[in-house]
Amino acid sequence: MDFRFRSIAVVPSRGIGDALIFHTITTYLRSQKVDAVTFSSHLVNMGRWIEPGACLALSDFERFDAIFIQHDNSKWAETIHLKHPRVYRFFSTYHPQKHGPLRPKFDFVARFEEPILHNVHRASLQFFDGYSSDLGIVSKISSSYRQFPNRVVIHPTSSDPVKNWHTNGFYKLASLLEKRGLEPVFAVSPSERRSWPSPLFSSLEELVLFVGMSGGLIGNDSGLAHLASALYLPTLVIGPCFDLLQHWQPGWYPATKVLAPAWCPRKLWPWTISARQVLSTFVQECRWRGALSSSTQPNGL
Repeated sequence: MDFRFRSIAVVPSRGIGDALIFHTITTYLRSQKVDAVTFSSHLVNMGRWIEPGACLALSDFERFDAIFIQHDNSKWAETIHLKHPRVYRFFSTYHPQKHGPLRPKFDFVARFEEPILHNVHRASLQFFDGYSSDLGIVSKISSSYRQFPNRVVIHPTSSDPVKNWHTNGFYKLASLLEKRGLEPVFAVSPSERRSWPSPLFSSLEELVLFVGMSGGLIGNDSGLAHLASALYLPTLVIGPCFDLLQHWQPGWYPATKVLAPAWCPRKLWPWTISARQVLSTFVQECRWRGALSSSTQPNGL
């Protein structure tokens, strides 16, 4: 690492998962006595469970010696690149005609066949000579961690409806989990509670604790799946195709995936996956990792 730079701003895309993944760079840089800040309102709203983040404001970047940005093809990312003289760029996808020539000392192109967290680790090694995985959330939750091991958080939404399994599937899954002696609980944002019987979470800080006190999570490809993985909980992701989830899958605690067949048209994928298939996969994963009590593990499904 070039130690002339004592302060670095880490700028992920706007998703919860992106913020958690790229905050691992900040965690590592802080361990090296660098003044590093992840610019994400999500991290700010996680309160005491994570090291302080910062809200986004273009003028805030001026005080930093360098910026590390997840280039998501947005005008925001390009503006930051043009406004600051020293910007490290992380590309999940790179197109020369669109992004211009690469700068070997400052640009990193991810391998799409690898989970994004692993790519971020490689970028951190390339630019800063090391990396960190642990966000420190589990140690802060400590005494409350997995206090309700048979509670399964169900997250039925995401930032993109195309990635969502169908509603009836999630309700059927909840019923099957109850029959297995587990406690399914839907968890969605306050604005989504009209459609789902979820507790009211007043903040991300409260939601982080709720997930951390649970035994596992089942949901779509979403920020909460990355959160559960970062909390080292059994995590199952339901999704449309392997290629996308191979890159965007949670990368801390290995996530189990239930995917639609490769031949399935994108619009029809949710109906190729059954609730029993999801239940069976989740229970087998938990059984293998010893994450369920014996009372929830009868021989038959």
